[in-house]
Amino acid sequence: MNRRGFLEGCAAVATAGCFPSPMMAGGRAWGGWKRGHFQIHFIYTGVAESLFLIFPDGTTMLLDCGDFAAIERGELALPVMPDGSRHSAEWIARYVKRVNPHGSEVDYMLISHFHRDHMGTCKWYSDILRRGNRDYYLTGFALAAEFLHFRKAIDRAGGVFDGSELFEPSENQFPYLLGCLYPYLKARDGLVVEKLRLGATDQIVPVRGGVADFSVKNICANGRFACTDGSVLDVLHRNGKKPQYWNENHLSCGHVFSYGKFRLFAAGDMSGPARDADGQEHWPEEKLVETLSGPVSVAKINHHGFKSMPDVLLQALRAKVYPACTWDVLHLTDDVLARFADPANCEAGTLLVPGCFGAVRRTDANAAGRKLFHPAVYDGVHSVVDVPPGGETFTLTLLSAQDEEMRIVDKRAFRSNT
Repeated sequence: MNRRGFLEGCAAVATAGCFPSPMMAGGRAWGGWKRGHFQIHFIYTGVAESLFLIFPDGTTMLLDCGDFAAIERGELALPVMPDGSRHSAEWIARYVKRVNPHGSEVDYMLISHFHRDHMGTCKWYSDILRRGNRDYYLTGFALAAEFLHFRKAIDRAGGVFDGSELFEPSENQFPYLLGCLYPYLKARDGLVVEKLRLGATDQIVPVRGGVADFSVKNICANGRFACTDGSVLDVLHRNGKKPQYWNENHLSCGHVFSYGKFRLFAAGDMSGPARDADGQEHWPEEKLVETLSGPVSVAKINHHGFKSMPDVLLQALRAKVYPACTWDVLHLTDDVLARFADPANCEAGTLLVPGCFGAVRRTDANAAGRKLFHPAVYDGVHSVVDVPPGGETFTLTLLSAQDEEMRIVDKRAFRSNT
């Protein structure tokens, strides 16, 4: 399927509770990155999940770059932003080039797991080329790579699908997709491909200069968790047996990014129950608590807010801001909203920043959870977190996703949660 579907949608602004006065709002253009600052861009397209990170020394990472036929969701789909004239991955690449201090050069590409909304799909593409005597689908990271150049790729399997790790049988297109992408980028750019090393803090590092108090810890991958006591918990291979039921989400890579007193949590789509070989059901997402050594300042909402974020995880995270890259009206389901609205899970002033449209949220059962939304999410916004040296404070800037003008909608300051 290669049609460029245009999903028309009107963003209805809704009342969403009371918030502190913005530091700056309305019309001013984005000021860019400043050396010594850690910056996280949650790029909103209405279709995919994608984060672009700029480390304090200027090292860059594109974490996920999804692309799929949102039009197939029918009335459940959110409008493509800025519009449907380009594929999501191309919009993402264009955004990266606008904010990247190195233009088209990106140091890391990281695939949290092998699902279409995180890496693209052979079933939805802008074109098919012939490279290396194979069909080469321009979708997701492969399409973004037409505009960007990556130095190192990291995923949960290192591009190797030999049965050494679990792989969801229904997703058999992704080995083919990466089997074309990685060799091409190795030849073109000298790309290095690595498997994520569980528990490592020396795999994803600043490569453009020294940063004394910045680190990235790999906390989970392939159903295994690097616990704070130094142990590894394998919840999908109990007693050495293959699980009875799982899906690709359970295998997601996850990380904690630290800069001084600031910490960011991001863990793919970890959510939902798995079942071990003896039929016992368990929730791998709950085990993320054992990878944390304390609260964080900002946390990406797992699985786009669809039946995720259990109480025990929220109580461990205690984040001030929860962004989410959503692409479906079902995202941030009512059970998730109820957990966020529970004072036992979130402190007063906690802010949720999903992508959301008022016309499809009016029937939600949980109005209390919607009060935590920043009101601008109903119009479509990119969320940018900026952390100065020391990490004691950070700012959240919301940029309009309706066009490429990088117009500031709102900017607010927070104190890191440590």
